[in-house]
Amino acid sequence: MVAKVVAGGGTHPADAFEMAFTLKPRPDAIYFMTDGLFDEAVAERVLRLNRQGSRPVPIHCIAFGTRDAEALMRQMAQASGGSFTFVPEP
Repeated sequence: MVAKVVAGGGTHPADAFEMAFTLKPRPDAIYFMTDGLFDEAVAERVLRLNRQGSRPVPIHCIAFGTRDAEALMRQMAQASGGSFTFVPEP
């Protein structure tokens, strides 16, 4: 399934997070990986969604190749009890 995904440019993770937070039962963890910057409002929305559940879900954020979104990803990871990892380009 992932092999059929075609990148179209831009990072728009809001819908994926919304879907993840509606799963029953809630996930034990979310792994968010990106190589780009996303809107600050997405991070705020994700943190609000995470607080609405019965228990917070740790969000483990992994940035590839660029540190553009590092501050937002660190914020999401720290607020959720997750982790942040940066993977540089080879």
